[in-house]
Order: sequence, then C-alpha cells, then structure tokens
Amino acid sequence: MTTFGKNNFAYAEGIGSFIMLSSIVIDAELEYDKPTVDVKCPEGCTACMKACPTQAIYEPQKLNPRRCIAFNAWFTQDGKPAGLTSHIPPEIREKMGTRVHGCDVCQEVCPRNQAKLKALRPADEFLVKISHDFSLSQMLNMTDEFYETRVQPLMYNYIKERKYFQRNAAWALGKISGRSAKQILKASGNRETSETVKKEIQAALGAIQ
Repeated sequence: MTTFGKNNFAYAEGIGSFIMLSSIVIDAELEYDKPTVDVKCPEGCTACMKACPTQAIYEPQKLNPRRCIAFNAWFTQDGKPAGLTSHIPPEIREKMGTRVHGCDVCQEVCPRNQAKLKALRPADEFLVKISHDFSLSQMLNMTDEFYETRVQPLMYNYIKERKYFQRNAAWALGKISGRSAKQILKASGNRETSETVKKEIQAALGAIQ
C-alpha cells in the first residue's frame, strides 16, 4: 500500500517515492483493500515546494504540469492530447538548465527519501556500461539504432520520437555554451534533416555568445 507526498508522488514503505506504478488485467474478482489518500509527510515540511525550480508545486498536492520541468522535457510533443506541442515556454526552458530528461529535485530534497538516497548500493552493471555511450553530442546526433537500443530501454518510451531528445540536447549545449558546444551544434545543423531539430540548433547557436 502506498501513501502520498506533498510533491504528488506515491510513497512505499522503505522505498520512498522511487517506484513505478503499473497495472495488470485479470479475470478474477479480488478482495480489495481499503484505498487511502493519506499524506505521511513531516508536519510543516515544504521542502519540495521550496526546491521546485519553477514553483510547479504551488501548494501541497497541487501541481501545475505546464510549469513542471519533467512534464516539459517529456510530454511537449506535437500531436499529444490537450493541444500539446513541441513548444516549451522560454521561462521554463531557462529553469531547465542543462537537463535533457526529467527533473527529480522534489524527490531528492524530500526527507522521506533520504534513507534510500543515502543507502550504499552496488553499482548497476547495465547502467555503468551504457553510460559510456551517452554524451550531448551523441544524443544530438543519435541514429534510430542508438535511440532504439540505448534511449528507449532507459526512458520507458515516454518520448516516442528521437527528435524531442535531440531538441533537449541542443538546448543543453546552448546553455553550456563555449567553443566546443558551438562546433558540435554547427556540425549537427549541417547534416540534420529534421526541421524541428534544425530549428532548435539555430536557437541554441543564437544563445551562445
């Protein structure tokens, strides 16, 4: 059974909010437990709200997804429901910094997650191995094969087309700035075929002094 946090995440005892919710369909009637909407956060704690870079959590258990960095990094894709497009508002982009995928700030500062975050755990061999394949340059210039074998297995198919990862990578390189970032962006722009990505590369180049 899970309880809830003021950051809108579900929490499991001994694990914190680092869980993935899923469902299964069966053909048998089960005996249900009693649902709960309990919030087990420490009294008076507002750590997640104070730490949120965009103030997306505007009061306990109230979140404006259009201001959430994770939402904007993942779900701003053309053709999504509710009129979503690939456009990320400039004021949100500035708060994204050099992030390419997601934001865990509200979970990282949560007192209920500290035991899990500080626990000594063995390195995940798969993640260690695959991490060597990642860089902003590789993400900006990713092929379909790279996307299917490196990105999708990690990202749970949140992002259905590689151009949206490339968009985020171009933005991150623009924020990092410098000669190397500029060279990567220019080289990528010369061979990129996606108009969406080319537009982001030009915007990123324009942001580099």
